[in-house]
Amino acid sequence: MSNNEYIIEHLISNNEVKFLFEGQLNHQTVTWHTHLYTCKNHIIKSEIINNPIRQFIDISPHKKNNHYYLKICLKLEQITRADILKTIIMIRQYKNLTIGKHEFG
Repeated sequence: MSNNEYIIEHLISNNEVKFLFEGQLNHQTVTWHTHLYTCKNHIIKSEIINNPIRQFIDISPHKKNNHYYLKICLKLEQITRADILKTIIMIRQYKNLTIGKHEFG
């Protein structure tokens, strides 16, 4: 895959998509299996009440052959192709990315 290439695994809605792309983790090339969703969608699915959701990146400790599972929750109205590309850039440029949940924003 080139720098801007990704493969949609599952387009769930305008608020949730699963895709994969290549990137780096600990100076190794990995494949990110990414589940990107809006914060609003996360609140609905998690049935969170009266608790503000912060944006986050959550990297699962479970991997298989340099394939990592990544959940990303962003404050977006809906997910567009441009948002997917920006997400890929964000993950590729994130300094000191480690396994676990990282809240921001």
